[in-house]
This record gives sequence, C-alpha cells and structure tokens, in this order.
Amino acid sequence: MILKDTNSHQCSFVQNLKSPKVFIALEIRQNVALEYTRSCTERIKIHSEGYVHFAESVVNKFYPLPRSVIKKIQQVTCIVFWSLYAMEPTLIVPEWAEKLIPPFMNHITHTASLPFILVDTLLTCHRAPSRKTGSIIVVAESIDLQECAPLLARDLHYDIEKSVLGVRYFNGYWIYPFLEYLSAIHLIIMFFMALVFTWLLYIVGDTMNIMLWGGATHSILSEKGK
Repeated sequence: MILKDTNSHQCSFVQNLKSPKVFIALEIRQNVALEYTRSCTERIKIHSEGYVHFAESVVNKFYPLPRSVIKKIQQVTCIVFWSLYAMEPTLIVPEWAEKLIPPFMNHITHTASLPFILVDTLLTCHRAPSRKTGSIIVVAESIDLQECAPLLARDLHYDIEKSVLGVRYFNGYWIYPFLEYLSAIHLIIMFFMALVFTWLLYIVGDTMNIMLWGGATHSILSEKGK
C-alpha cells in the first residue's frame, strides 16, 4: 500500500509539472531569477569599477607613480641573489629549501623581474617624481620592506614578517643562511651598502629613462608644480 501511494504521488507530481500553468510559473520564476542575478552582477561590476577608479585617482594624486621607482628595488633582488648563488648556492638558499622549491620558481621570483623591467623601460614612458623625491621613496621602501621595519613597529604584521629582519625577529632564523655568519657590525654595513646599491640602481634607471624619453619622464610633475 505504501509503494502504491508513493507511486501515485509521484505520478500526480509529474502530471502537475507537465501542466501549462505550472510550466509557465516555473519559467517566470526562472526569468526573474536570471534578471535578479544580472542586476546584482551589474551592480557589483559598477561598484568594483568605481572603487578601482577611486584607488587609482588617489594613488596618482598623492603618490606620483612610486611604482616606477619601486621597480628599481627588484633589480637589487635579482643581482644580489644570483651573485651569491654563483659563489655558493647554500649561502642564499638552504639545502632543505632547494629540495622543496623547483628551479623554475627561483627564475620566476629572482630572474624574470629584470628583463620585464628592461622591456617596460624601453617601451613605456613612465611619469616619475623628481630625483630627490624618488631617492627618498627608494630608501624608505628599502628600509621598510627589507631591513628595519620590525624595529620601528612591533605589532604591524603585514609585510614586516616578510622582511629580512622581520623573519629573524618574529620566527627566530635568518631567511638567507649567509646572514648567520655576519656579526652585528657586518650586518649594519651590509644593510647600508644595500641601501646605497639600491639608490645607485635607481639613479641608473632614471638616467636611462631620461636618455630614452628625454625630459618627458619628469615634465608632467614639473608642470603641476608651476
């Protein structure tokens, strides 16, 4: 009896689905759901585009393209990493890390940045700040992201834990093995030389931009200052 009742209910349910009224009602609900989904998608798209344009306007207004300056720091990573790796791989990459990280990952993180920067410099005229402002940005970013940020703000855990001293301060080990062999004085000298080297690369890159594009790299900002 239970099976017969179940079968009869199923048959009546299928017949109701086949009726024109139910079919039209389901189709209307489906269309309403699709229209609601489209409207929500459009709203999200409009809001997201608005946020992106707002962020770009803020960056371009208050920071005169520091991204064209920060790219010089990536050159230091490429040159220093492979210079030490050529002398002794274990000085820069621990043996356990070399077993875990495939070789192509090192080229993605430490090699690809340099050719992309060179191609971008050759093909694009970037709006850049003055050399004085650019030098301040380069030195500040080098200190913040690579060296002394953990000493200045202990409770900020965004990029500090990823910096050189940040890994040592929070996790208790040096991210690069060769730092274990340096004394405190040698570390200070090395960090100072890294700052100078980064600044020199910025000067070289800015000079290259001026040679390729003339005064156009600084002309827009100089006109705003008048």
